[in-house]
Amino acid sequence: MDVAATGGQDDTEDNITKQTYCQLSKEQAIKLKQFQSVLQDVLQPHNDDSDLLRWLRARNFDLKKSEAMFRKNLLWRQEIGADSILEDYSDPEVIQKYYTGGTIGFDKTGCPVWYDPIGNADMQGLLRSAKRSAMIKNKVAMMEKMNRIFKEASEKTGKKINQLICIMDLKNLGRKHLWKPGVDVFVEMICMFEDHYPENLKQCFIVNAAPVFPILFNIIKPFLSQETKKKIHIVGVNYLPTLLEYIDADQLIAHYGGNLHDENNDPKCSMHICYGGVVPNEYFRKLSDNEDLDNFTAVTIKRGTSVEISENITVPGSLLSWQFTTANCDIKFGIFKKKVYGVNNQSEMTVVVPTQKVNSHLVPEDGDITCEEPGIYVFQFDNTYSWLRCKQVLYRITVIKPDIDNHISEDITLD
Repeated sequence: MDVAATGGQDDTEDNITKQTYCQLSKEQAIKLKQFQSVLQDVLQPHNDDSDLLRWLRARNFDLKKSEAMFRKNLLWRQEIGADSILEDYSDPEVIQKYYTGGTIGFDKTGCPVWYDPIGNADMQGLLRSAKRSAMIKNKVAMMEKMNRIFKEASEKTGKKINQLICIMDLKNLGRKHLWKPGVDVFVEMICMFEDHYPENLKQCFIVNAAPVFPILFNIIKPFLSQETKKKIHIVGVNYLPTLLEYIDADQLIAHYGGNLHDENNDPKCSMHICYGGVVPNEYFRKLSDNEDLDNFTAVTIKRGTSVEISENITVPGSLLSWQFTTANCDIKFGIFKKKVYGVNNQSEMTVVVPTQKVNSHLVPEDGDITCEEPGIYVFQFDNTYSWLRCKQVLYRITVIKPDIDNHISEDITLD
């Protein structure tokens, strides 16, 4: 894309600020100033007017809700390591080879184009080969890469670029994509985009929509904001005229009717876009193959009951991780922090990881949290919703203490 360079960064920022305020009503401009004021203690240089507007628009210019959303996002970014994920994290090989998506080219206004041939995604194979957290981190890294592209495009064009065009190809989408663990991960990603990258989507074009798409869309629709729903366009198989309204032919890859090829003259631009495919069995991970089961504890959760496992964290900053699988059925799982107070040792529980039903009989469940505060952390396996079946759980909980006074971190496995 031929973009003209501007005189200097300060001029660019001034132009962006003027453009931003020209787009606002008087009331919205006041709300933006107020939003800047309440966030003064946490604002960074990249949180310019245009960036702050994303959070206001995501909550319909409700100051309290927008502030809560913004501050919650700061904590999330710290926990997941978003600021340094491109330097510190590398995708597992199976994710690199088989997890669909990639970016190349720009639309007519300078926004980058993201392609996702999600119909080729083998969600069962991916989830049986890689941790769910790895799939989430892949999308976090994708958005952090997008943020860098946004910054470069803004500097080149002299106008604020902070949105992307998405072309989602549903060719080969089938009933296998309704597999619940895969749908759950997809929903988790949608919630992540909505909560932590609001208003970064400019338009989304659904091409080659398969008959199963309406079913899948009805599942995910409740998790989409009203603004996001307005940006989704289903254009079927005759999509080229619509795409060319937004993207010049030299910026649209040849595989979708444009003229753009990658460095290998590949019309699919496979150097930039992963097209997925069936994950080979050799990538599959099994708890029994990858772990020493002597370090796991078996417990039976009787029907209509729950079981709690407590761990006393004494050192701030300790990493608390877990792995578990169930024999034949799903289970509800959550983590709480227990606070004991008063002369009668009364206690209250605060949520650390919200309780949700997990399909740990299909895919081993795992995760970790950093315990910034010492205290009693309670793992809860909840079977109160089932009055017919007991659940067999095989679990391992691990505590890794931080390196203090140059001592080596200690890895403690609970029996």
